[in-house]
Amino acid sequence: MDFTLPPSLVSLRLHKLHGPIQQSQVLPNLEILQYTNCLQGPNYLTRLLDSKSDPGELSAGASTEVTLSRLRTLRICGNRWTTSPIYNQIFRPLNEFGQVLIHPRLRDLEALSVQSVELLDDDLEVIALHYTRLKFVRVADSRITGYGIKLLIHRQKLQWLELEHCEEVSSDAIEWAQSQGVTVKKRYQAIVDSGRSIAMVY
Repeated sequence: MDFTLPPSLVSLRLHKLHGPIQQSQVLPNLEILQYTNCLQGPNYLTRLLDSKSDPGELSAGASTEVTLSRLRTLRICGNRWTTSPIYNQIFRPLNEFGQVLIHPRLRDLEALSVQSVELLDDDLEVIALHYTRLKFVRVADSRITGYGIKLLIHRQKLQWLELEHCEEVSSDAIEWAQSQGVTVKKRYQAIVDSGRSIAMVY
């Protein structure tokens, strides 16, 4: 699968990409990037962040690397977790975005959303140390705990934290985050007569 995206793109959503992708992209103006349910996993996202500019567009002696410093919003949704025995063999590596999240192009992110990704407290600690402007964080379907939340808030000036199906985060951790001036929303999935629904806790 080969395609070329226009360098003028400001917002990009890649959803359910299948098959190998060979073409590199040049996206110096990108501000919003959504990468959801792509079977390329973290590999192609890394390639997007590693984009090089067209040498013909650079003056002599200029750097050949385009920094995506305009990127302010990143949303990642991995391939959804399954109870199938093949999960650890096939899908889990596609959901391991830990190294991508500390890519140097993401240092100035203001909003980060991760869902169905192999994200643990150690990853939150690395994010807390790596990012400089983070204001909004959403985490869904994750095994993070209140310890990771505290690490993140200690280092970042978060304004908003949204948690969905993060059952290991205790009410004490949420109350502590609120005491630090962070608006916290926690949702969980409940069974009702008509099926599944999302209930708001905080």
